[in-house]
Amino acid sequence: MKIFSTHRRKLEPKRRFGGRSFRNKIRDAANYKRAFDPNPRTLFNKILAKLGLASKFWRSFAAITVIVLIYYFCISSKFVVANVSVAGNVQVSTQEIQSAIDQAGHSRLFLVKKNNFFLMTEGRVNKLLTKAFPMIKVASTKRVWPDQIQIQIKERVPGFVIESNGKYFLVDEEGTVVSQVENSQNRLLVQDQLTEAFASGEILHNSKLSTFVLSMNRAWPTKVGIAISSVKFPGKESTDVQFVTIEGWSVMFDTTRPVVNQLNDLAVLLNKQIAARDRPRLEYIDLRLSKWAYYCFKATPCSQTAAQDTAGANTNVSN
Repeated sequence: MKIFSTHRRKLEPKRRFGGRSFRNKIRDAANYKRAFDPNPRTLFNKILAKLGLASKFWRSFAAITVIVLIYYFCISSKFVVANVSVAGNVQVSTQEIQSAIDQAGHSRLFLVKKNNFFLMTEGRVNKLLTKAFPMIKVASTKRVWPDQIQIQIKERVPGFVIESNGKYFLVDEEGTVVSQVENSQNRLLVQDQLTEAFASGEILHNSKLSTFVLSMNRAWPTKVGIAISSVKFPGKESTDVQFVTIEGWSVMFDTTRPVVNQLNDLAVLLNKQIAARDRPRLEYIDLRLSKWAYYCFKATPCSQTAAQDTAGANTNVSN
C-alpha cells in the first residue's frame, strides 16, 4: 500500500519550465510593447468630446466666448437698460417708474444685474412695477435693442375708501383693495360696520358692492336733492348697503338689484309718500325688497303689519 500519491509530487524544473508552451509565453512577453496614449480618455476629455470641444482650437474658442459673455453681462453696462419711455401713466410719475427700474439694477441674478436688457421681460417688469406701485394695474413692455424699454401703463381707477377698525383702504372701481391710506382723501367714505381686516390686492367678497356704490353715488343727485354724508355696509359677505344723508335719515339698498330701479323707487317715495315737512322726522327707508318699500319715522314706533313680500316673509311696515 502506497502512503503518498504520485500525482502530488512536484514536477522537476526542467519538465515544468522547459515545455514549448511556457517558452512561447516567455517569448511573447519579451516582445510586448505597451502603446502610449498622449491624450488619455479621462471623464473630462469624454465630456469635452461630447460637447464638440475635443480639439484645442474649439476649447480656446469656447473659453474666449465665456470671457466675453462674463464681461458684457457682469461688468460692462452695454446691456443695462438706460432709456425708459413710459406712456399711459397719470397717477404714477415717469420719474418714479424710471427710479424703480434703476433700483432693480442694485441686485443681481447669477451675477447679472436685474435691469439687464435680457432680464427686463414683460412679466418681470409688470411684477416689478405693480408691486412697487399698487395704482398700476398692468404694465406692458416692449424692448428696443440694446438698452431701451418702452412701457405702456394701465392704472387702476380709484373708487372709494373703506373705513374699518380705524383704518382706511382705497378700493378701485372693480372692487380690488389697492392699498392702505392715511385718510379718506376726499373720496366717498364707506364704513364697514364689522371689525374686519383688508389687504392690498384683495378682491371684495361681494363683487357687486364697488360697482353698486359708485353707480348709486353718481346717479343719486339726478333723483334726490339731498347730499350723501356716508355709506355703510354690514361686513364683506353682506349684499346690503346703507346710504346716510346729511339730513340724518338713511336708505337701505340691495346690491344685487339694479341701481336705477331702487333709485326710482326712492324718488317716488320722497315725492309722493313722504312730505317735505316730515323728512326731519324720517329715520330710514328700506328698498331691499323688489315689490315693497318701507319707511320709519323717529319717535314713532314702527307698526307691526303682516305684509307678504315676494318671498312670503313678514316685514315690519310703518307709515
